[in-house]
Amino acid sequence: MLQQTQVERTQAYFVRWMQRWPTLQLLALATEEEVTSVWAGLGYYRRARFLLQGAQFAAAHNTDGGLPATTAELLRVPGIGPYTAAAVASIAFGQQAAAVDGAYSLASVQRATEPVLRRQCGARSVSPPRAAAARAHTCSRCERDAGQG
Repeated sequence: MLQQTQVERTQAYFVRWMQRWPTLQLLALATEEEVTSVWAGLGYYRRARFLLQGAQFAAAHNTDGGLPATTAELLRVPGIGPYTAAAVASIAFGQQAAAVDGAYSLASVQRATEPVLRRQCGARSVSPPRAAAARAHTCSRCERDAGQG
């Protein structure tokens, strides 16, 4: 709800949403019409539909009915891209994941992190990531992901 929307504007929507669907399991049972009705006024209705699809996916694929805990698993959820997957894995589940906003190019991130990785790993150069979804750099000498180890 907060993407491109002011906090003050979303507060009442969030309260109403959480009163209606306090769990992913309950949201998964909702219809698209119900979800878009409660969302009405926020715009970007595609986000509301993705929330519903994500809740339905989680309910169908996770025995506990919750969200997956890793970046790779979160990327399977409809509507969750690389940034959101890394942010959720990091913030909600304590995983080490690099959440890089899509507005920044991977080359910019690599230029910014290369000096740190050189010091950390003693490498002369840093290779780009093997999996673009991970958005993390790998040290070419020690082959470990930045921030791990």
